[in-house]
Amino acid sequence: MFHLDGLNWEISVIREPDEVITQSYAGGKIVTTTGSVRHYQDDATFATIVAHEVARVVARHYAELETRCKWVDFIHDLLNLFVPIDFK
Repeated sequence: MFHLDGLNWEISVIREPDEVITQSYAGGKIVTTTGSVRHYQDDATFATIVAHEVARVVARHYAELETRCKWVDFIHDLLNLFVPIDFK
């Protein structure tokens, strides 16, 4: 699992009391909100949410999403060759 070498795990908490969001990013970055911290009523539940996001980084879900987005862009560009769409 060479993609985990040198990761600098970091959890950032954004002051958003009304939002319940926890998201992982490439490089071992996890972002959550104060609303999430308050929403989960015990440490074990919140730890489970964070562990899920760690697993997403380990499984490279961000790379999977990036690949999917490139395919969507490619198909869009290909279709646009035959059926140009002007959004103006």
